[in-house]
Amino acid sequence: MDLERVAAVIRPRSPWEAIDLGFGMVRAWWRPVGAAWLATVAPVWCLLFLLLSGKPLFALFVLWWLRPLFDRVPLFVVSRCLFGAPPPRGAVVAELRRLWGSDLWAGLTVQRFDVARSFHLPVGQLEGLAGAQRRRRIELLNRASHGQAAWLTFGCFLLELAACIALLEVIGIMAPQPESGLAAAFQAAADGEAPYWLGLVIGAVSFLAFTLLEPFYVAAGFSLYLSRRTRLEGWDVEIAFRRLAGRLAGRSAAVLLLALLSLLAAPGAVHSQGAADPAPDPARAVHQILAGPDFHTREKVTTWKRRQPAPKRPEEEKTAESPPGSDSERGDRSERGDRSGRSSSRGLPLPSLAIGSAGLVGFLVAAAILAVLAALSLGAWRDWRRRVRLPGEKEAGTPLPQALFGLDIRPESLPLDVPAAAWAAWESGDPAAALALLYRGALACLVHRDGLEIAPSWTEGDCLAAVRRRGARESSDYLAQLTSAWQSTAYAHRPPAREEAQALCAGWSRCFRAQPQAAAA
Repeated sequence: MDLERVAAVIRPRSPWEAIDLGFGMVRAWWRPVGAAWLATVAPVWCLLFLLLSGKPLFALFVLWWLRPLFDRVPLFVVSRCLFGAPPPRGAVVAELRRLWGSDLWAGLTVQRFDVARSFHLPVGQLEGLAGAQRRRRIELLNRASHGQAAWLTFGCFLLELAACIALLEVIGIMAPQPESGLAAAFQAAADGEAPYWLGLVIGAVSFLAFTLLEPFYVAAGFSLYLSRRTRLEGWDVEIAFRRLAGRLAGRSAAVLLLALLSLLAAPGAVHSQGAADPAPDPARAVHQILAGPDFHTREKVTTWKRRQPAPKRPEEEKTAESPPGSDSERGDRSERGDRSGRSSSRGLPLPSLAIGSAGLVGFLVAAAILAVLAALSLGAWRDWRRRVRLPGEKEAGTPLPQALFGLDIRPESLPLDVPAAAWAAWESGDPAAALALLYRGALACLVHRDGLEIAPSWTEGDCLAAVRRRGARESSDYLAQLTSAWQSTAYAHRPPAREEAQALCAGWSRCFRAQPQAAAA
């Protein structure tokens, strides 16, 4: 490791400044890092998702478990680029067996759940330490910057999770039809009928989020490691001395020659001056120096010091000899309790303060966890109460919607035989009116007969999602087909085929046999 060829300024940095330096490394060397990543990690990711496309969650778990191996690739590239030796093309692939094969078992078992994984990774990969030597080195590094490394891991995990959710939401928004979106696919996956493309979408989204954040995470941990070693070993001082020696190397010969010529030029003056000036008295010189102002400076320093127990007084020694339970012993205990209370109120030593702070932090964390669990439980209970109505329970007086997105869903506004009226409208050449009648009738039955709670501001996709949450498979499938046909006809002016219209009329009779008028009566 040649410190003189390092591409960054080596100096002691704060942990957060070191993390920012790691992010800057990836931005500066994104080309070699990205090329090595796509040449090594991307094929493994694609292969596992193709083999386990029917089980996307299991494939994600396997790839998550293999992350310590993937992290070694960007560390290899960034470390070479930092010390002035960027790896050529194909070097990473050639070194892949050594990178992934060294310390494989420990990296996937004991070290897998290390919360400061990127901070400790250079110890085994770059220094080549293992076993007891690695543990001693990590203990030395963890005396500082370990907390920041753990927060780095947690923060990158949250950012990656947010990136995955955002990408999935973008894909869901861009879906052309509600029933072809991700919500329907996830619902089908929950029913055990996951489509093939869902695994590929999950794999692509997770790989994209992983690729965007993991190199930054590894480089930030490596920068923390460099900053810690700089403080421990004084790399900045070593580099400064090396540069100073390099600047003085060319001038040393000229300085020595000039000094020799000056001595040879005036030998008599040197001898005469040495003979004229007597040697000073060492003792007097020392006394003069000690009497100067440099050795008479006073400074007031305030430090923490452990309190020493006060010596026992004679009356305390007498009460110590009294039998247990006597009045003198009880009085002595109360006196000592008052004295200890007064002393504790004046101040606490550092260990007590640390224990109190740790207890306060633990209490706040536990309170936050309980609050989150309570909020989740309340939300789940409210969702269950919206979907399930107990026998004999009536609605809480909330008025039912009379119209949804411009469609009248009052039971009295519908004919007695909805499918027959819809087919008559279709035969008369008005497919929009026919499908609107079927859709209005379906919504009227769901709201007024089945008690489905629908807000007036909902869209067609919201209504379909609410029906799917109720668990009625046949009704939800039919409503999905009817919604697609209605939207294509009303918004795109593309009515379905005649056979599909007949199937929709027959399906309406099968799913919504009871008439809304009867339910209203």
